[in-house]
Amino acid sequence: MFKVSFKKILRDLFQEKGKLFAVVLAISIGIFCFALLSTAQDLLKKNLSADYLATNPRDFAISVMNIDDQYLDDISSYDYIEDLEVRTKVPARIMVDDNYLALDLYVVEDFNDIVINTFGLDSGNLPIISNELLIERDGKKLIDMEIGDSLDVRIPDYSNRQVTVSGFAHDPSFAPSSNEGIIYGYISEDFLGEYGYELAYKDIYITLSGDVKTKADVEAISFALKDEMMSRDVIVRSVTNLEPNTHPNQTQMNALMFLLMMIGSLALILSGFIIITMISSIMEKQLSQIGILKTIGASTKQIIGIYMTTVLILTLISTIIALPLGIMAGYQYAGFVCAFLNFNLILTQLSIGTIILQIVFTLGVPLLMSLLPIIKSSRITVREAIYKDIKEENIVAKKVLEISSLRQIPKMAIRNIFRQPARFFMILIVLVLGGALFMSAMNIKSASDASIAYSFEDQAFDYYVDLTSHYSQDTLGDLVKSYDEVSDIMLYKKQMGVLVEGSWESGITGLTALPIETNLRTFRMTEGRWFDRSDSIDSKNIIINTPFSNAYKQVQVGDTIIYRVGGVEETYHVIGIVDETFTMPIAYVPLKEGDMVNGLYIHANEPLAQSPEKTLRQIEEKLLEEGIDSSFSFTVEFFEERIVQHLVVIFAFLMFMTVLVIFVGGLGFVTTMNINVIERTREIGILRALGMKDKYLRQMIVLEAIMIAIISWVVSIGIAI
Repeated sequence: MFKVSFKKILRDLFQEKGKLFAVVLAISIGIFCFALLSTAQDLLKKNLSADYLATNPRDFAISVMNIDDQYLDDISSYDYIEDLEVRTKVPARIMVDDNYLALDLYVVEDFNDIVINTFGLDSGNLPIISNELLIERDGKKLIDMEIGDSLDVRIPDYSNRQVTVSGFAHDPSFAPSSNEGIIYGYISEDFLGEYGYELAYKDIYITLSGDVKTKADVEAISFALKDEMMSRDVIVRSVTNLEPNTHPNQTQMNALMFLLMMIGSLALILSGFIIITMISSIMEKQLSQIGILKTIGASTKQIIGIYMTTVLILTLISTIIALPLGIMAGYQYAGFVCAFLNFNLILTQLSIGTIILQIVFTLGVPLLMSLLPIIKSSRITVREAIYKDIKEENIVAKKVLEISSLRQIPKMAIRNIFRQPARFFMILIVLVLGGALFMSAMNIKSASDASIAYSFEDQAFDYYVDLTSHYSQDTLGDLVKSYDEVSDIMLYKKQMGVLVEGSWESGITGLTALPIETNLRTFRMTEGRWFDRSDSIDSKNIIINTPFSNAYKQVQVGDTIIYRVGGVEETYHVIGIVDETFTMPIAYVPLKEGDMVNGLYIHANEPLAQSPEKTLRQIEEKLLEEGIDSSFSFTVEFFEERIVQHLVVIFAFLMFMTVLVIFVGGLGFVTTMNINVIERTREIGILRALGMKDKYLRQMIVLEAIMIAIISWVVSIGIAI
């Protein structure tokens, strides 16, 4: 029996090579997708963490004023503190073409003794003289610069200087410059001396010793230290706590990883449905052979073994072809994501768990998916095999054909669709899931575009400008309105503060005072109300935005909260929530008469708005001539570009996966139609003998394909929604 089985396997492989090639192709596509995505998932997950943890990241940071060096030395000796380092940020600006970009300068006290949030030197040298600047490497995506280039750097309220790029560093703790629109640089204290700039505060980075497992552990220690500092009259600006041993973007990366694995598994399962269709077709054709094998003594188990061996051979061929290609593509995709998110692919060895998972899935899924049709066909009796052509008409097709209004060709197409209901539902699953994924990808892209458009819809401002100092509303307003470039303005007062609850406090959030009538901004209330005129007199009402509400869910409309700004705590009553996206947590208070302002929204005159960056630059130069310096500014177009940049990885991934899934679905569709036609060869011959023209035969087959496509499309819409 072994020789008979072996001969049959070889015979099937050569005689059914057309169908079996389609099986190999379907399995290969599924294996390729799964290998690609599982490889990328493994590499990205561990490299994001490894690259970040290699820098010895801070557990928390405290931004303080008026702290002396002796007290810092005392704190560094506390038992629960592993390392302490001062790394203060100085906001600056860098001239690029017709506009300034934001430049965050980090003051390093000793480049030879960096122990917290260390960074690697990619190229060049560390700054050793006062006019040198070390740039975080992702900044090159915003500015075309090389080592030795001279940059025009301005610290607001101080002069412009030409500084030299000494080198490029890699710091995975920063969000990519290309996403944020901010360039990061490292300087020595001597650099600031050339400007005559003195630090008003210090950022203290701290790592903890002992077993610190959760953010709650970090918060308990950091807030206790904050309370101690405040008891010694140290002004604490803010406390920033991080999740231990976790990259700040780990949550977003985990979501992407989950998406990678789900779509990879789906692609493999979809190819499995194609395998079921193909194997069912082959076994349907070979029922007579199965009957003969049973006649000469073959058992059901032996027949199952013959066909499972055939599938195993096809799976092994597919694995040899597709698995290495999928792994190679996974490395390429992981490299693309690493470059985009600005971290290094330092661990290139796949984990044992991923390798085992790939082997189990790539071999197991095709075999498992083939098992059911093989068992079903192998259990056929000798009598059923002999009389396999004597079948009752399918009930579903029969009921449909009873509709007398249908013409003959549509009737025959419908009958053919439901001739093999199991096969029809298999291909329907493939097409529906593929179509639903395609529609979902398009929906996500459309929804993202709509969200971006919604964020700027009815927003009449063209430019956003933060100033370094506070000015009278009348003085600043009259001055800016006199510029030819300006059509209208809206003033605001911007501060940074923290939400306080007992010893606990939030991360840094914005506190912005706006006029009651916001002529250049449109705010959509999701809950509560906007300010009225009574609020502009002497109220303590406050409105939060949706990022604030999402970050601090304990704050609800009607609550009373304590907000600390610059060491001063104020109590506010929450009266509403405004819908905002793509921004930080911000709370709004009414701008009152007599309040000094430090920022403005600007609507430009139409003729000048054709060159947004140049117009903004002209406005800032005119302000500077009046002694009014800006610390930060952007055009609406620049802000929209940064938002889109955040979504590029997701969009690129979705588009790539959509193409693969469409290909899998298309392959299954073509294969099913091919089988349906081949199985009706005798019927088609009879129809021709009875005088049916070829064009009507083609119409019948095309109509059958269209009906399957329409049914799957309708179902896909429901699932995609």
